[in-house]
Amino acid sequence: MSSQDLVNEEAMHEADLPAWPYGPADYRRFAVMLSVGIHAGLYAGMIGLLWGLNDQDWILGWKPLATTLVSTAVFARLAYSWIMRLDARYGRGSGWLLRPTMVKLPELRAPSRPRGSPGGAGE
Repeated sequence: MSSQDLVNEEAMHEADLPAWPYGPADYRRFAVMLSVGIHAGLYAGMIGLLWGLNDQDWILGWKPLATTLVSTAVFARLAYSWIMRLDARYGRGSGWLLRPTMVKLPELRAPSRPRGSPGGAGE
């Protein structure tokens, strides 16, 4: 069996698989929901332990809440990048080919000097 036959066989199997219906907007929504859910559960647990059981009300202040919100945003951003990286490696984006392209840029010309100036045209 040649390598061309293997490539054709793999292409036939890939054609049988259903298309992955999710995209970047779905991944962002999932990352945000995951982050909010995790942090809301952890913050609620801390409130239950510190305020409910030990009567410590510092957990209800603005600093713990602000820290939780910042952590939620950072975790959502990191989770989104992790999901996008996984999709690019194993998911729908794994079949993409990046073909190298050569582009010839124009060469810069020396600025022209006005007539009559030293070293200019017309001398």
